[in-house]
Amino acid sequence: MDSGAATLHTRRDMKDEGEGLGFKFWAGMIGIVIAAGIGGMILFLLFSRAVYAWGFLGAFLVLAVILIIIAWFYDRKKQKEYEDYETG
Repeated sequence: MDSGAATLHTRRDMKDEGEGLGFKFWAGMIGIVIAAGIGGMILFLLFSRAVYAWGFLGAFLVLAVILIIIAWFYDRKKQKEYEDYETG
């Protein structure tokens, strides 16, 4: 049996426990949203230029090649990590 006294938490006591996410979190979140918006606009501008220059199929072909190259580098990095894990 527990011999400790039971504690009743009131709303006033519970209010002090959490102060929210804070300024640093929200400033970082706003920065990420703005950076993602600017990056999206740049990517859309580049893609629309590619569509204008090479047509719809050509632009998607270039996009696919770029994504395959990124995936290849990512996969090589993960293979090295798995090899280190297995030997380590």
